[in-house]
Amino acid sequence: MPIVADADTGYGNALNAQTAARAFERAGVAAFHLEDQTFPKRCGHYDDKSLVPVAEMVSKLKAIRDALQDPDFVVIARTDAIAVEGFAAAIDRASAYLAAGADVSFVEAPTAEAEIAEIAKRLPGWKLINMFEGGKTPLLPVSRLQALGYHLVIIPSDTQRAAIKATARAGGHRAVRRR
Repeated sequence: MPIVADADTGYGNALNAQTAARAFERAGVAAFHLEDQTFPKRCGHYDDKSLVPVAEMVSKLKAIRDALQDPDFVVIARTDAIAVEGFAAAIDRASAYLAAGADVSFVEAPTAEAEIAEIAKRLPGWKLINMFEGGKTPLLPVSRLQALGYHLVIIPSDTQRAAIKATARAGGHRAVRRR
């Protein structure tokens, strides 16, 4: 199925990440993304995150590659390093994750269009970006992201927000928007 799942941090160490990879593969999803935050993770657009060492994430990615049977299963490696270690470290981490077997790089929460463009220029292969309304990343049209070199765009929570508004309308109540 053309579904990209969120595997969070892999639910523990490399063995846990392997188990998760097998479960997602059995479920029939096409891909998942794994991130380099420590557990418990935080939303990528929140502050006060911490990261696992690069070697630990590389170990998880290699273990996942060893566990997967489907050669078409796509592994997306996400780094939250911009907010924790800076932009250069995020590029270094994403490069290491690609070398470890990730198919797609996902550098979370760039804060300017120039950073979005630089990520696309400096990382080879397929790239994913998160367009999260209310997050740190400026919202850009999909056509602009494609022109910059992004291949996948996720837009989390939009269907959830639409369902909440529709449910509130159906119930005769106004949706409350929090700031």
